[in-house]
Amino acid sequence: KKYTPAEADKKRQKVLETRFGPAVKKVFDKYPNLQSAVLMIAQYWCDEAYDGIEIELPFSTKLSPDIESWLNYMDDDLEEEFWQSKPSFIEGKKGALEAKVSFDASGVSDIFTVLRDVLNDPEGEYIPIFSAFCKEGGNQGASYSNNYTSYAIFRRASAEADIEIEIVGEMLRPWLDGVMPLVEQEEKDFPETVAYAEGLKRTAGVTEPIKTKVSFLERVQNSMDPLIGPDPNDQEPVAPMTEFEALKLVMKLLGLVFLVMLAFTLMGGS
Repeated sequence: KKYTPAEADKKRQKVLETRFGPAVKKVFDKYPNLQSAVLMIAQYWCDEAYDGIEIELPFSTKLSPDIESWLNYMDDDLEEEFWQSKPSFIEGKKGALEAKVSFDASGVSDIFTVLRDVLNDPEGEYIPIFSAFCKEGGNQGASYSNNYTSYAIFRRASAEADIEIEIVGEMLRPWLDGVMPLVEQEEKDFPETVAYAEGLKRTAGVTEPIKTKVSFLERVQNSMDPLIGPDPNDQEPVAPMTEFEALKLVMKLLGLVFLVMLAFTLMGGS
């Protein structure tokens, strides 16, 4: 464990009060018609982080936000499917218009700019404090209802107060309270790390073993991914290439480069 239960609880309170709270307050200050926001959390395989905490922070025009309605709204692929700010508003576009929220040309709300830093967790700080409150068996291809659960509700308070914070999360996996992130376990080479990694793999429905070290060929593959782009047909996590498959890909690319160079040489000679 990275933290004791008491330490983890203290960390959670601090994050709510010093990170999420001030960000929500900035949004409330700019948009008086927004009355509440809900901290939604999930833990599932995403890219290379098998134990990363995923965060959503949708806003509502009501003091008592309808969380189930938001989950159903997010699960409906046809409901405002191409709207970039869909996760940010519990009442959807209707709520955003009622709150008179500003958007850029691509449909991204300026609220995202305020929340960007608190939604991201590059250092894995959220893993020890929120893992115990996330649902088991989260999956990148599953629905919001399957993955996400609410942890806290932020409400607009009286004019004298900042905001009110209500903890609504239930500890679903107490054995993960204060758990050390997988990447830190791997760095310290704990004997329990393999069992923990395998447990993450099983609960996430991943069929290939989690690799703790990235080979040179895998790094080549990773560097090519942004050029190739995501496969829109992929709905489930895809295991990394084997070294042999990556080598074949590199050889094909080298062969293509050779043919192009040969073609230019022949054209120049003619």
